[in-house]
Amino acid sequence: MVNRLRPLLNELISPHQSAFILGRLITDNAIIAFECLHAIQQGTIERNNLCAYKLDLSKAYDRVDWGFLEKVLSRLGFQSSWVQWVMSCVTIVRYSVCLNGVPLESFQPSRGLHQGDPLSLYLFLFVADALSYALQKDVQDNIIEELKILRHTPGISHLLFADDALLFFRANAEQASRIRNLISIFEKGTGQKLSPANAHC
Repeated sequence: MVNRLRPLLNELISPHQSAFILGRLITDNAIIAFECLHAIQQGTIERNNLCAYKLDLSKAYDRVDWGFLEKVLSRLGFQSSWVQWVMSCVTIVRYSVCLNGVPLESFQPSRGLHQGDPLSLYLFLFVADALSYALQKDVQDNIIEELKILRHTPGISHLLFADDALLFFRANAEQASRIRNLISIFEKGTGQKLSPANAHC
């Protein structure tokens, strides 16, 4: 399943995501991030009115909502049988806790992706891409202003590094409030939770 899914990711996952996709390097986004931060710090007064906001998702793989993942795969056009196979791999997991060296009765979780499973890396990208889609839609609707290093260069509203993200927007209360609302909707829909201790502006 991993080998079948991997070649499709470049077309299905937003170009803002740089992790785990053939032909993309996570270091590319790191270089772009450095240039964006440099432009904000050293650029014109107009650029200095933009800010960067770093997001870190807490226990990102453990919090993935299974229902959301299934709907995303179906929405992207995967055949229902293939979606069922994927969801079987995801939901078949069972855990058991040892108490004083004695394993207790096993139980089934209600959410999350099994870390260490190569399929989980790619499935998580579909979850993270929901935030990218929402941000890009607001940019197209002129609700969020993206960063442009030069006048005629492409704008950058966000960069994704698997379960981490760096957002760029106008540093005012209106856009900050909109970003907060988008993150809240993303959390509720996907089961994710922002780690406040690791969020920096």
